[in-house]
Amino acid sequence: MKIKIESRMSLMKMRKLLVEFLEICNGVNEQDFKTIVLASQKDKKNIKGILDNALRGNLFMLVFFLRELLESLLNSSD
Repeated sequence: MKIKIESRMSLMKMRKLLVEFLEICNGVNEQDFKTIVLASQKDKKNIKGILDNALRGNLFMLVFFLRELLESLLNSSD
């Protein structure tokens, strides 16, 4: 893949941040994570956005909808 060095550096930074995200996820209590997953499954709009953009290969919008999903979980009134 031939892309500019600035874009390659951005991809490397994105990869680093995703690894950090995974490490944070790994630190969440197992029972809480189960609750989060079950609640996430109910947010059909954001799940659809994540899946559609994953299929399109649109990383920006995929992460946008993931952020929206996390935001809706944090703002839920459970």
